[in-house]
Amino acid sequence: MSGASLTAAAPASDQPRGSAGVTALRDLSPTIREITLRADRAFACPPGSHIRVAVNGAGREDYRSYSVVEQAGDLLRIAVKRQPLSRGGSAFMWRLQPGDTVRMTPPRCDFPLTLGAPHYLLLAGGVGITPPNNAPSAARR
Repeated sequence: MSGASLTAAAPASDQPRGSAGVTALRDLSPTIREITLRADRAFACPPGSHIRVAVNGAGREDYRSYSVVEQAGDLLRIAVKRQPLSRGGSAFMWRLQPGDTVRMTPPRCDFPLTLGAPHYLLLAGGVGITPPNNAPSAARR
C-alpha cells in the first residue's frame, strides 16, 4: 500500500462526527460486500444518500463516500466493491467484522429524487447503481 493520501482533506463539515457499529456482512458477489451499520442515532435518508466513512490505509486516516442502499431507523446498508489495487478504502472496508466501529458522517443526498412526477426514468450502471437503488420504491409511494 502507498502512504499517499488519495483525497484532499475533507472540509470540517464533511468529516465523520458520528459512529456506527458493523452488525452484518453479506457478500453479494465475489467483489461486492454489503455492510450493515447501526448508527449512533437515526437519520433521515432519502434515496440517493451517501455517508463518508473514516478509513485507515497505510497507517493514514482518509475518507471515502459510500452510497446508502437501504435505511431503516438507525440501520444503514452500504455496498462496497473490493478493488484489487486498493490503497485504503475498499481494503479497509473489506477487513471490517461484526462488532467493529467506524466513524461516519450523517447521510447526505446529492442525488435527490423529486417526488410527484407523473413518470420516472431511472438509469444507472456499474457502481452508479447504488445511489438510486431505493428510488423506485420511494417513487411508487
